[in-house]
Amino acid sequence: MENQRNLLALKPDQLVDVLVKSGFRDMTLELLHSDFDLGAPRNPDGTVNLIHYMAWILKEMYNGAESDQAQAD
Repeated sequence: MENQRNLLALKPDQLVDVLVKSGFRDMTLELLHSDFDLGAPRNPDGTVNLIHYMAWILKEMYNGAESDQAQAD
């Protein structure tokens, strides 16, 4: 049980590892830090809540899709 990870408090390198193993093959630590610069959420101790991060990703994707649609109209 010691190998279990707390998905609500992953170190950045652990988050990248989880995402890569989950199918996000292009995820890197550099990309994660870039997301932090863009406003991706982090816990006060520097860890990352997987659920909050994925919600942020989806919100960013949705906002980008809305922006693309507005430009097309």
